[in-house]
Amino acid sequence: MSKIKVSKCITFISIGLIAVLLLILILVTLKNKNANDEKIEFIQIHPDEDYISYTGAHHITRHYMIINPPEDLEELKKVGERFYKENFYLEDLSDYENTYFTMFFYRESRYLPRNWEPNEGYFDVDRIEYHKDDMIMAIYDGRNFSGKIRYSSLKRSKGIFNYGDIVEELEYEE
Repeated sequence: MSKIKVSKCITFISIGLIAVLLLILILVTLKNKNANDEKIEFIQIHPDEDYISYTGAHHITRHYMIINPPEDLEELKKVGERFYKENFYLEDLSDYENTYFTMFFYRESRYLPRNWEPNEGYFDVDRIEYHKDDMIMAIYDGRNFSGKIRYSSLKRSKGIFNYGDIVEELEYEE
């Protein structure tokens, strides 16, 4: 009789320990998930492209990665607009009469990691132009041409077979 009681106690203790460990594991993952979702970070992933076209228009293009971007397109537009207004320098447009300023924002992914570098190898070429499936926002500033700034926010698919497909789009002009 005592062997049965001891084996039942060991079973209850082991089940209790497993439940406590699972609870601790769930709490730790929720804490880490919430800590990562709070901080939105911008990283410039490609050097500025600055050139004058044959027509005399000055083109400035910048590429950034947004770490932990918001899922809501309206919120993404607000974050991008705030970043643009804080990091846009008016002297970029003052040098030339016709200047077109563009910013592209990308999500972090398996194909475009945080430490991405362009590769111009002989067999393996990896340029930023090949990562348009990870672009989630674009800002086109053509104030010298049309007098408007256009914001375009995109929600893209993360599926295996339809990776990068546009699921939802929000465009805004000011």
